Amino acid sequence: MKEMFNLYPQPDTYTPDNRPRPIKNEELTIMPGETSIHSFGVPFTKEDFEGEDKTIIDFKAIYKLGLEITLVKLKSECKPLEYLHHKTILTWELTPNETLHFRNTLLDAKVQIKFTMADGSINYTEAYPIKLVDSLDSPSTPPTPPAVLVGIGYTED
Repeated sequence: MKEMFNLYPQPDTYTPDNRPRPIKNEELTIMPGETSIHSFGVPFTKEDFEGEDKTIIDFKAIYKLGLEITLVKLKSECKPLEYLHHKTILTWELTPNETLHFRNTLLDAKVQIKFTMADGSINYTEAYPIKLVDSLDSPSTPPTPPAVLVGIGYTED
């Protein structure tokens, strides 16, 4: 079996990353004021979510704008799970009021899914960027860039 991997050499410094990764089919976007639906394909099967031997107890989507957590979508807010052969689709709907948190900003937005496993461990997916797009009928005032203060104060040397 070891010979099977000889065709795929890795550098000695290679460290595998075994975190669950949502399978990205499309770019995630949010337009402030609209109803937005975000779906994530995760590498878990139906047995991982259901039944007596389930390995995933809870999950949630964490949306971050800049350094602040702006929105958290819980398992109870997730639409019914769609099970495919080798992955499960998690889908959340963001209401117009929730997407308004992402308006008129120059900050970066990201989303990450947190899984609580049956053994008590916590697993996170990668943090995926969200493209923020203003609608054509949004106010035309551009976002205010952060203020830079120069030359304030003094030091005694």
